[in-house]
Amino acid sequence: MVNQEFDVAVIGLGSVGSMAMWQLCTTTDLSVVGIEQWGVGHSYGSYAGESRVFRAAYHEGWRYVPLLLRSREMWLDLERSVGREIFLPHGMLAVDQPGHAPYESTLESIRRYDLPHRAFSTQELRNTYPQHIVPDGTEAVLDLLGGGIRSEIAVLAGVQAAVAAGGTVIDGEPVVGIDEEGESIVIRTTNRSIRVAQVVVTAGSWTAKLRPKLSSVVNVATIALTWFAPNDISRYAADVFPAFLRDQDGVHMFGVPSLDGYSVKVVSHTSDEQLLTDVDDVPLVASRASIEEISHNAMRFFADLSPEPVRHTIHHDSVTNSRVPVVDLDPSGRIVTIAGLSGHGFKFAPALGQLAVSLVTGRHDELYSSDFALAQHPDTVTALQ
Repeated sequence: MVNQEFDVAVIGLGSVGSMAMWQLCTTTDLSVVGIEQWGVGHSYGSYAGESRVFRAAYHEGWRYVPLLLRSREMWLDLERSVGREIFLPHGMLAVDQPGHAPYESTLESIRRYDLPHRAFSTQELRNTYPQHIVPDGTEAVLDLLGGGIRSEIAVLAGVQAAVAAGGTVIDGEPVVGIDEEGESIVIRTTNRSIRVAQVVVTAGSWTAKLRPKLSSVVNVATIALTWFAPNDISRYAADVFPAFLRDQDGVHMFGVPSLDGYSVKVVSHTSDEQLLTDVDDVPLVASRASIEEISHNAMRFFADLSPEPVRHTIHHDSVTNSRVPVVDLDPSGRIVTIAGLSGHGFKFAPALGQLAVSLVTGRHDELYSSDFALAQHPDTVTALQ
């Protein structure tokens, strides 16, 4: 028996789902229900962990810049809408050696879109941001449109704005089935059945559980997040220490200024990160080896930090082999899937929410790239059958 009917359901109210629901509720007349297996803003999602870095100058490729610029506008719109601080507009500092491919790609993004920035020589960097320990020959560029995002608050705000615009939220109910019946879709949760005309699947690391045919396309990657306590926290406040990316000697580090008044988020990828097929296999805590590796890197890269993290957490994200997200409409025209953000998608989540609207409504959106289509991803043969 079908308990409720809506035009559109959004399954998974995390990074992209919260933004998709916000956009569907505020830019269309469709009736929308958001379904979340946990509570809204839960700590199990890929967005958890206090904050994310936002960059407009993008080393993953200049083609993402329009998405990022639109997302920045939308983050600020959402912030104004709900009256909560979400975006931290203090810039994003890329620190690297000239000639290194990611750094040169960042500079290419700046050139192509004439992005506001400030460049630093080694000595200028040491004088302006003495928190960074850098070898001779290091350069840096401050992306003035960059900054940080309060990720958990952003998710809560997106859902809040959607509900204020008439959306319905069902939380604490995992989806156990998505079945096409005639011209509609019936979604079964642990407690009810819901009939909709279309569904947007934004389930992150749980995508393959709901869309098993995508199991060859989307995997789950783990990452540990760490926070260190400086001896002088004022040196790591947002007005003097912007969000950053560091690449040096094969180590990639990133982080944001202090948001809690006693610690600063400093993270590096580690050698024991895992690529899994099932989110249920993600470990509950970061390994000691990961913590020691991150601590070692943090001591080399930053001044005045206590060597042991004051807290650390383990997280996960859905990834594709190409590290390009899947944003596509099922051949039936009824199921939109957005997945595989690959560790760098939260920053343009609002624009992905906008793209979800375009796929649901059939509106053209110039931000959409054919590279996002499922058919463009490696290992899609079984997914398309």
